[in-house]
Amino acid sequence: MADLALRIWPDFGHSVGELEFEAPDEEEEQEDVKLLKTKVLDLCGGKTHRVEDSRFQIHKLQDGRIINIKYSRPHKDYFWFGVHASLWEGCLKAGMTHMIFILGQTGFVTLPTAILRDYLAEAGTSPKADGTVRHFHVLISKEPKLEMFHYGKPARIPLKLYLTAFHYPISGDDRAGSAEQREGL
Repeated sequence: MADLALRIWPDFGHSVGELEFEAPDEEEEQEDVKLLKTKVLDLCGGKTHRVEDSRFQIHKLQDGRIINIKYSRPHKDYFWFGVHASLWEGCLKAGMTHMIFILGQTGFVTLPTAILRDYLAEAGTSPKADGTVRHFHVLISKEPKLEMFHYGKPARIPLKLYLTAFHYPISGDDRAGSAEQREGL
């Protein structure tokens, strides 16, 4: 029965805060992740400029949306993102409309800020030495379900509506793909 529970709810056996990895600072990102973020910006229509504090990568897109982009490699049955508390405050101050979560090589979820705000209110966190929140844990299950979830809690937020799948190879210098590939998104 326990094996079945773990297959249905991969987070069932974990408690809040039981994550073995830290969220990297944006300055520490690997080159391939930076390239992937640039490709996602291109697929979203391109940015006009960075917004607010240059410490954070908050971008205004051509269509007026204000976004921040996070990346996660796939883990066993989910993607894990760390949203630093200071980044979240900066995003809200900048008027962020969406946060984009890149799901490894799968695609990306463009999530409205209001949905993320509600999710973060109950999210697991990692503390700073003084006990304040260092970062929030954002967990997204892999397809076919593709849902945001919290460890140990049954509530799920379906995300397929917000998914843009990558339909072409995303490595190399073909940053935005061919016109046919972009139309297939």
